[in-house]
Amino acid sequence: MQDIIELERRIAAAFDRIDRGLETADRARATVAAPEETGENAKMSALVRALETARASSADWATRYAALESQMTDETLALANQVAQLTKELSTRTQELDAALLTSASQTPAQYATELQVLEDQMTALRSQLSAQNLELTALRTQRASEVEDLKAIVAALTPLIEEAESNA
Repeated sequence: MQDIIELERRIAAAFDRIDRGLETADRARATVAAPEETGENAKMSALVRALETARASSADWATRYAALESQMTDETLALANQVAQLTKELSTRTQELDAALLTSASQTPAQYATELQVLEDQMTALRSQLSAQNLELTALRTQRASEVEDLKAIVAALTPLIEEAESNA
């Protein structure tokens, strides 16, 4: 019985020593200041900040590019629809001219020439509009290609920074 009491006392003393040691370790950890940044840590921190900045910039450029691409797509689609509409109108006018030619047998040559001149003027105006629309569409495509090249150059410039930061992280 005495041996059991002695063992309980020794175990209780051991637990007390463990508790005191843990308390001392906790206090030591709490009082230890964060180590100062070494040269390596400072470089790493700078690279991480550069990487975060590059990622934010890259995300910003990607958003801008997506918005520009969407806008260009919308404008291109609108211009293509206008070209299709003008082409359809030109076709309709041509059919009207053909119908007028068939039914104009009773007209005098002067009336016929006047109507023909009006229709030719309308066709010329439609062709001019169609040409202007095609020029604008070409200009928008050129602008889009230029913006794509600019964005590619930016991404190419950011890629080494991102790769370097990721390899050092």
